[in-house]
Amino acid sequence: MKQDAYSVMNAKLKGMIAEVCEIDNISCADLSQRFGYGPEYLQKKSASKTLPELRIKDVMLLAEKCGRRIRFEDMDSV
Repeated sequence: MKQDAYSVMNAKLKGMIAEVCEIDNISCADLSQRFGYGPEYLQKKSASKTLPELRIKDVMLLAEKCGRRIRFEDMDSV
């Protein structure tokens, strides 16, 4: 079964969250609080499969910490 783009992004973000927690040796609750949310925020977003709704700055911080880069492209070139 092919996943839609939203589900794929959710899975990628979930992996990046786990990677950052491993790199920094922190819990998901600690990471949520670093982003300025309550301790259960990322866990709830993950459980409801709505991680792509995170603020772009949070996604960029996750990516940077994992050694990834976010690239913005014009829709005309896609």
